[in-house]
Amino acid sequence: IIVDHDPMKFLNNVDQFVDQLNSADSINLFLSDLSADDTTKLLYSEFYSGDSSLSEAPEDKVDVVNNNIREVLKARDADKFFTSLLMTHIKQSKPDLESVLVIINTLKLNDDVKEEAKSRWIEAIKFVLLLVDINELYLVAMGTYDLELCIMVAECSNMDPGDYLQELNGLMELKVNYRRYKIDYKLELFEKALINLSKCVPEHFDELIKLTVDKKLYRECLSLFNINSEQYVAISCLYAQYLEDCNRIWEAASVLMTVKDSEKALVLFEKCLDSRMCLVCSHMLKLDPTSRLSMVQRLADKLASAGKHNISAELYEIELQDYETAVEVLVRGHLWNSAYCVILKYGRFDLIETHLKPEMSSACETIENTLVIEVETMKKHALRFKQIAEESVVLSDDDEAVNPHATHDQFSDTSSLVSGATTSSMKSFRSRISGNSQRTQRKAQRKQHSLKEGSTNEHLAIMAAALKISVDKVCGLGLEISELLRCALQLCLTGLGKQLQLHYSNSLQLARGFITEVWSTDMWSILERIADRQGSHTFVKESETRLPLGNQDYGLLAPPTISQSPLWKIHLFES
Repeated sequence: IIVDHDPMKFLNNVDQFVDQLNSADSINLFLSDLSADDTTKLLYSEFYSGDSSLSEAPEDKVDVVNNNIREVLKARDADKFFTSLLMTHIKQSKPDLESVLVIINTLKLNDDVKEEAKSRWIEAIKFVLLLVDINELYLVAMGTYDLELCIMVAECSNMDPGDYLQELNGLMELKVNYRRYKIDYKLELFEKALINLSKCVPEHFDELIKLTVDKKLYRECLSLFNINSEQYVAISCLYAQYLEDCNRIWEAASVLMTVKDSEKALVLFEKCLDSRMCLVCSHMLKLDPTSRLSMVQRLADKLASAGKHNISAELYEIELQDYETAVEVLVRGHLWNSAYCVILKYGRFDLIETHLKPEMSSACETIENTLVIEVETMKKHALRFKQIAEESVVLSDDDEAVNPHATHDQFSDTSSLVSGATTSSMKSFRSRISGNSQRTQRKAQRKQHSLKEGSTNEHLAIMAAALKISVDKVCGLGLEISELLRCALQLCLTGLGKQLQLHYSNSLQLARGFITEVWSTDMWSILERIADRQGSHTFVKESETRLPLGNQDYGLLAPPTISQSPLWKIHLFES
């Protein structure tokens, strides 16, 4: 209560508080009762009202009070208040036992009379043992690397000599750094153990390697050795193996490059398909022409299979000088203009007729067939959505004729539900939904978005389909079509270009019309009428209109946008 009544006033007058007590026992009693709880809100709450204490206490009240008292005690008389100084460290929110033992050790170092020093030393240890766990203090003492202090703590705590003497005697026989390593390892301070063990190299290098691998301390270990040392090279190789096992192939190869192990690095760079570094490694290794070409051939094939046609073609063109295969790879990746550039660059005009034109015609045919299918699907969905809208109007009118008050009452009930839902409750609802497993969400979405005619949420399924067809499928073809049209212009394929450009323009126009029809100004009223028929109770507000939505449907609120730049068109191919 002395602190909690007015914390700031107490902290500003700690020196007066110490002077008035002027007794180590009294200060110890005060510190032993100090806690993080605010007594003005607990034990003495009936004497306080409103904001309780007169000033706000710091968050780390216990630590701040201990630190302030400690500074005053040091200034007054450190010897007189010796136990209180120890107490300020012990009573920290996280007891600082290491500092306690450091202070106790100053007795041994400062006192001239050996017997008197030892007596005060033992008394201080016994005082601390009254307040802390014996085993914890013993381990902290061991962490100071002072084995004499460990023995004294063990003796003062009446520990069984069989539990510590053999271990401590064994440690005393070791060299300093190796002894410290053993202590740190026992205390599970593995990074400190690694530092101390690194000072025992090369004698204990095998043990250092084992510690590094077991505890995965590769980065820490590398920082302890010079980059040109044998130890750094050995550890780097182990680190690279670890990274490879973690599927961090490129990083593993780069680590090997730092220690100039280009042979192993080449294998890994090839594995992760880094063509540039593979060429660098082959140059550093001075591979013979046959081995180099074999490596490049393998790499180019892997890149092509991985869909990296541009890089693969570059290797075929520059490194292997196989221009036909380079064109073939580019055509396979639908990189028409890049293929045409290689043809022009090396004068292989025969490849236009054998590779470029046939594949372009095939690609155009595939795209046009895809557009026909998507357009037909859009028309079918648009017609069905219109039918659903008309049916909802008819059914709503029938319900109104039978019971003119039913709809009003239902809206009233639903409005109450909406008005009662706060922003935080909506966030909580969405948070719970996001916590579901992905499998459950996909299953719920499939169930909810069924395009089967007459299904419960068929109208929402059509909206989702409109979003996918118009944006993902139709608009997604834009880049490839633009590439085809540019190459058709260069090859004077006017007929093919005109046909493709016209077909795509019509498809975009139909997609925009489809979106406009589905996301019309009447969409909100259509969905509301459908929800009323279904008895839905999940609503959001949109322009003062209630909109029924399931938890997967919030993405359907805004109409998709088809933003195709007019630059994709070729002027020559305009109708």
